[in-house]
Amino acid sequence: MITPAAIEEFLMLHRTRVIVVTAVLLVILILILVIPAISGSSPEVEDSSRQTSPVLSLRDLWLPAEPLQSPGIIPPREPKTQWDKQETDLWFRAPDASDLEALQEINRRKILDLLEAVP
Repeated sequence: MITPAAIEEFLMLHRTRVIVVTAVLLVILILILVIPAISGSSPEVEDSSRQTSPVLSLRDLWLPAEPLQSPGIIPPREPKTQWDKQETDLWFRAPDASDLEALQEINRRKILDLLEAVP
């Protein structure tokens, strides 16, 4: 344990070394502080809080009430509120047993892959 008596004994034994090291550190500190003041070209630290960004109005940030029309995109068909029998047969097919089995097999493989990946 370092006691005040041990510090005093160290300072008495190494008095000249302590004085030299302290003086060198003091001179270095003074040089670091004085040389930039004399030369006038102190390194400037950029303060990000002082930088201003352009101000945007709220109208620039809000989306319009209706979606914008995208040029070059043509919808494949006009949406209808009610389909007749022909359109239902054209666009919708009820899944049969083979479709459900294929879907079940795909899901089973995904679950097994996930379980195999768990340590």
